[in-house]
Amino acid sequence: MRNPDLPSPVQQIPWDHDITIHVKRDDLLHPVYGGNKWRKLKYNLSAMRERGTGHIVTFGGPFSNHIHAVAGISRDQGLQATMYLRGPFDDPANPVLQFVRQAGAHLIMLSRAEYARRRDVDFLDDLKVRHPDAWIIPEGGTNTLAIRGCAEIVAEVEQQLGYLPDHWVVAGGTGGTAAGIAQGLAGRAQLHVITAVPKKLFIPTFFEAMSWTKGTVPRRITVDDGFHLGGLGRWDDELISRILKTEAAHAVPLDPVYTG
Repeated sequence: MRNPDLPSPVQQIPWDHDITIHVKRDDLLHPVYGGNKWRKLKYNLSAMRERGTGHIVTFGGPFSNHIHAVAGISRDQGLQATMYLRGPFDDPANPVLQFVRQAGAHLIMLSRAEYARRRDVDFLDDLKVRHPDAWIIPEGGTNTLAIRGCAEIVAEVEQQLGYLPDHWVVAGGTGGTAAGIAQGLAGRAQLHVITAVPKKLFIPTFFEAMSWTKGTVPRRITVDDGFHLGGLGRWDDELISRILKTEAAHAVPLDPVYTG
């Protein structure tokens, strides 16, 4: 399997109004672990190598892009991976879980109550006892090293275009990618975060991610939670129609959970 192709291309989208739209095609970085997942994991993998460990422990839901990416990277780089998943049911027909198993990762299903404790200090201390050699990565991959990787998006775009766009728009789940872009922008442009979850769920994790940004990041940021349709992974016929029209018109694939 090839390594990710950096930098990812920037594609201009024709528009009728007096603005120019570009799309940063991180989906083309890699067929299995492209997008923001590679950027979040890039420096985590470097830190693992420096520490001399080859075991990743992480968390996710049963359809998580993060656990899919970690499983693919672990397979390709000969790493051990242990996944703690939000259960309680293990669906054998789930394509993500099928891939994760085929990649050789070890799955541990948790009840929703157990999974809700994944950020608790005592839970994490217990994980360190059970996996003393492991590198623990949070749900979604968001930590200080992930933010460092995502911040590089800004420098890439600025170099590719020869200027810094005035407005940046990004989907938000845990807020790590948005925090990284905010760090890279350092207040030089407006960042618009469109959340994939209700704002009451997004804001705490986003504020935590923002607290890890290097130095003081000027807050030229807006957060809009008007498009998640009630929660993560929900969509309707209108959204699917818009996604299909965009892909047909511009050959830009969108997904119904985040970028759509």
